[in-house]
Amino acid sequence: MSNSTTPAILLIDDEKHILFSYNLILKSAGMEHVMTLKDSRQVMPLLAKKNIAVVVLDLVMPYLSGIELLNKITIE
Repeated sequence: MSNSTTPAILLIDDEKHILFSYNLILKSAGMEHVMTLKDSRQVMPLLAKKNIAVVVLDLVMPYLSGIELLNKITIE
């Protein structure tokens, strides 16, 4: 995990292999600070603690859909 002052890319998807693939692609492209989450319920607490520059999220996930999560992120 990156420290809270370094901007990071946050990948959110409930499918482990998708997260692994995106993480691998981004890191091989030189992106050093990539974080991943499988559970959409963990996103808001993480955003409150970490410096996230970009969020890439799945639209269809359990608990909160990508659209619901995007609405929460933009409101807060």
